[in-house]
Amino acid sequence: MIVKFQIFFCFIFLIVLFFSCISKTEINHNTLKQTLLEVYKNDQLYRTNAKNYQQQIQSKIDIENTKIVSKIIDSLGWLSFKEIGDTANWALFLVIQHSDKTTMEKYLPILKRAVENNKASKKDLALLIDRVEMLNNRPQIYGTQLIFGTKFEPFKILDKENVNKKRAEMGMEPLEMYLKQFEQ
Repeated sequence: MIVKFQIFFCFIFLIVLFFSCISKTEINHNTLKQTLLEVYKNDQLYRTNAKNYQQQIQSKIDIENTKIVSKIIDSLGWLSFKEIGDTANWALFLVIQHSDKTTMEKYLPILKRAVENNKASKKDLALLIDRVEMLNNRPQIYGTQLIFGTKFEPFKILDKENVNKKRAEMGMEPLEMYLKQFEQ
């Protein structure tokens, strides 16, 4: 009888321990989510309104955001949509996308693994791949990076004939539709 009683209490103790760990993780993820939502807000502060864009101020914000996001990814990996929500997950990507080339190259393989594990968006991966290729003066794959001459045009594309097929594989609209968004 005493042994059954001890086993029962050990079982109860393990259940309580399990649920306390879960709630700590949820609180931690909730805190991270709130931090990343603030990071997202700061990332978009001057980018959403071209008239108010202030490069010098935004650059300082980007540096601070990169420090925060780097600490999160370096210690926890790329957090999934389920763990922190869509906007906070997107904030991870946006901060890396708006960072320097070295930072982008560092986190590109991590983002690739995150996409393979359904923790991040294929479209975000395509954008980062193309940005890194463009910054290295190599042709992009998906046509996401644009340059402005008399109008917005894609930076050089590696295989322009098959670009829409590659874009579709990443869940993206055809290049022609993408370019129309920038005509406005």
